[in-house]
Amino acid sequence: MRVRLWIPVFFWLAAIAYFSNQPFSRQDLAPVLERYPRLVQAIAVLLELQFRYAGTVFNNRRDPVRFLQFCLRKAAHVFLYGMYGLSLVRALGASGLVGARGFGLAALLVVLVAMLDEHNQARIAGRSGRPEDVALDFAGFLLFCGLAAVRARSHGARLGSAADDALRGRDL
Repeated sequence: MRVRLWIPVFFWLAAIAYFSNQPFSRQDLAPVLERYPRLVQAIAVLLELQFRYAGTVFNNRRDPVRFLQFCLRKAAHVFLYGMYGLSLVRALGASGLVGARGFGLAALLVVLVAMLDEHNQARIAGRSGRPEDVALDFAGFLLFCGLAAVRARSHGARLGSAADDALRGRDL
């Protein structure tokens, strides 16, 4: 077992816990985004994009700052859980859990952490716990593992991980 491969797993878990415990007022990006009026204007002149999330309508033309903040916050979910999940798959693979077993265990742990994260956020001021965010977190995990496997194949190398084995069809 390579202990050093577990360090990123705990780093990303700590990052998730850190951000999960912050009230919205500490994560509000609007004051920062408003200092970049050209960026805000660029978002506002894009093809109109509108969607509903948790009963709130987001529209890039009506409120580009709020729209951009929402997109950046959700991208953070994808990134954090993608990195957490990919590092978890690599650590499990190095520990001998390869193929579908390792990938499946990593997926289960990602969903469990995401559910606990959302449960915690529901208790934090200005935050909400949303099942949609659990799905987004899991999508981040799948995206990062898929990209890592594609990158490994394109370079003629192996990831040496359960994700690569699972995505190549081993143990399935």
